[in-house]
Amino acid sequence: MSGVIDTENGYRVGVARMLANGTLDGSFGTNGSVLINLGIDDWALPTLAMQPDGKILVGADNNVGDPARVKVIRLLTDGTFDATFGTNGLRTFDFGGVSDFFWDVAVNPAGNRAAMVGVRGVAVPAADAGVSAAND
Repeated sequence: MSGVIDTENGYRVGVARMLANGTLDGSFGTNGSVLINLGIDDWALPTLAMQPDGKILVGADNNVGDPARVKVIRLLTDGTFDATFGTNGLRTFDFGGVSDFFWDVAVNPAGNRAAMVGVRGVAVPAADAGVSAAND
Protein backbone atom coordinates (compact mmCIF):
# COMPACT_ATOMS: atom_id res chain seq x y z
CA MET A 1 0.00 0.00 0.00
CA SER A 2 1.10 3.60 -0.45
CA GLY A 3 0.27 7.04 0.82
CA VAL A 4 1.72 10.37 1.85
CA ILE A 5 3.35 10.65 5.27
CA ASP A 6 3.83 14.01 7.03
CA THR A 7 7.23 13.70 8.71
CA GLU A 8 9.26 16.25 10.67
CA ASN A 9 11.40 16.57 7.50
CA GLY A 10 8.49 17.20 5.13
CA TYR A 11 6.11 15.01 3.18
CA ARG A 12 7.28 11.58 2.00
CA VAL A 13 5.78 8.85 -0.13
CA GLY A 14 5.24 5.86 2.13
CA VAL A 15 5.17 2.31 0.79
CA ALA A 16 4.37 -0.69 2.98
CA ARG A 17 4.27 -4.38 2.10
CA MET A 18 2.02 -6.69 4.02
CA LEU A 19 1.98 -10.43 4.44
CA ALA A 20 -1.10 -12.55 3.68
CA ASN A 21 -2.09 -12.40 7.36
CA GLY A 22 -2.19 -8.56 7.30
CA THR A 23 1.01 -7.91 9.25
CA LEU A 24 3.87 -5.81 7.88
CA ASP A 25 6.55 -7.75 6.00
CA GLY A 26 9.71 -7.21 8.07
CA SER A 27 11.95 -8.17 5.13
CA PHE A 28 10.78 -5.08 3.21
CA GLY A 29 12.38 -1.72 3.92
CA THR A 30 12.52 -0.81 7.61
CA ASN A 31 10.07 -2.97 9.57
CA GLY A 32 7.89 -3.41 6.47
CA SER A 33 7.85 0.13 5.05
CA VAL A 34 9.88 2.59 2.97
CA LEU A 35 9.77 6.41 3.00
CA ILE A 36 10.70 8.16 -0.25
CA ASN A 37 11.47 11.87 -0.59
CA LEU A 38 10.16 13.21 -3.92
CA GLY A 39 9.58 16.82 -2.93
CA ILE A 40 5.82 16.30 -2.81
CA ASP A 41 2.99 18.26 -1.28
CA ASP A 42 0.39 16.76 1.03
CA TRP A 43 -2.19 16.17 -1.71
CA ALA A 44 -0.02 14.00 -3.98
CA LEU A 45 -1.44 10.48 -4.21
CA PRO A 46 1.18 7.88 -5.11
CA THR A 47 0.14 4.66 -6.81
CA LEU A 48 1.82 1.29 -7.10
CA ALA A 49 2.22 -1.43 -9.70
CA MET A 50 3.75 -4.82 -8.95
CA GLN A 51 5.92 -6.42 -11.60
CA PRO A 52 5.80 -10.22 -12.06
CA ASP A 53 9.32 -10.47 -10.54
CA GLY A 54 8.15 -8.78 -7.30
CA LYS A 55 9.69 -5.37 -8.01
CA ILE A 56 7.39 -2.45 -7.22
CA LEU A 57 6.88 0.68 -9.33
CA VAL A 58 5.87 3.72 -7.29
CA GLY A 59 4.56 6.70 -9.21
CA ALA A 60 3.81 10.24 -8.05
CA ASP A 61 4.30 13.81 -9.14
CA ASN A 62 6.62 16.19 -7.38
CA ASN A 63 3.97 18.86 -7.20
CA VAL A 64 6.23 21.27 -5.35
CA GLY A 65 8.48 23.38 -7.51
CA ASP A 66 8.43 24.62 -11.01
CA PRO A 67 7.85 22.71 -13.12
CA ALA A 68 6.15 19.71 -11.51
CA ARG A 69 7.10 16.41 -13.18
CA VAL A 70 6.04 12.77 -12.99
CA LYS A 71 8.41 10.57 -10.98
CA VAL A 72 8.55 6.78 -11.00
CA ILE A 73 10.69 4.79 -8.58
CA ARG A 74 11.35 1.08 -8.81
CA LEU A 75 11.91 -0.79 -5.58
CA LEU A 76 13.51 -4.21 -5.28
CA THR A 77 11.75 -6.93 -3.31
CA ASP A 78 13.57 -5.84 -0.14
CA GLY A 79 12.40 -2.21 -0.51
CA THR A 80 15.68 -0.72 -1.72
CA PHE A 81 15.89 1.40 -4.87
CA ASP A 82 16.61 -0.60 -8.04
CA ALA A 83 19.81 1.01 -9.37
CA THR A 84 19.22 -0.57 -12.82
CA PHE A 85 16.07 1.55 -13.32
CA GLY A 86 16.57 5.14 -14.47
CA THR A 87 19.13 6.93 -12.33
CA ASN A 88 19.62 5.00 -9.09
CA GLY A 89 16.03 3.72 -9.20
CA LEU A 90 14.30 6.97 -10.21
CA ARG A 91 12.96 8.11 -13.59
CA THR A 92 11.45 11.49 -14.31
CA PHE A 93 8.91 11.84 -17.11
CA ASP A 94 8.04 15.08 -18.85
CA PHE A 95 4.64 15.10 -20.55
CA GLY A 96 5.58 18.46 -22.10
CA GLY A 97 3.37 20.72 -20.01
CA VAL A 98 4.08 23.69 -17.83
CA SER A 99 3.60 21.25 -14.94
CA ASP A 100 2.79 17.55 -15.21
CA PHE A 101 0.65 15.64 -12.75
CA PHE A 102 0.54 11.90 -12.16
CA TRP A 103 -2.55 9.65 -12.05
CA ASP A 104 -1.54 6.01 -12.33
CA VAL A 105 1.10 3.46 -13.32
CA ALA A 106 0.54 -0.01 -14.78
CA VAL A 107 2.75 -2.90 -15.87
CA ASN A 108 2.06 -5.24 -18.78
CA PRO A 109 1.73 -8.98 -17.92
CA ALA A 110 5.24 -9.78 -19.19
CA GLY A 111 6.63 -7.16 -16.81
CA ASN A 112 8.87 -5.55 -19.43
CA ARG A 113 6.88 -2.33 -20.03
CA ALA A 114 5.18 0.19 -17.81
CA ALA A 115 2.75 2.97 -18.67
CA MET A 116 2.29 6.20 -16.71
CA VAL A 117 -0.87 8.26 -17.08
CA GLY A 118 -1.28 11.85 -15.99
CA VAL A 119 -2.14 15.39 -16.95
CA ARG A 120 -0.01 17.82 -18.89
CA GLY A 121 -0.79 21.27 -17.54
CA VAL A 122 -0.74 23.77 -20.40
CA ALA A 123 -2.52 26.76 -18.91
CA VAL A 124 -4.97 27.32 -16.12
CA PRO A 125 -7.62 25.93 -16.33
CA ALA A 126 -6.81 23.93 -19.49
CA ALA A 127 -4.93 20.63 -19.37
CA ASP A 128 -4.23 17.68 -21.66
CA ALA A 129 -3.99 14.02 -20.69
CA GLY A 130 -0.58 12.46 -21.19
CA VAL A 131 0.69 8.89 -21.42
CA SER A 132 4.30 7.78 -21.29
CA ALA A 133 5.80 4.31 -21.53
CA ALA A 134 9.05 2.88 -20.27
CA ASN A 135 10.87 -0.28 -21.26
CA ASP A 136 12.38 -2.31 -18.44
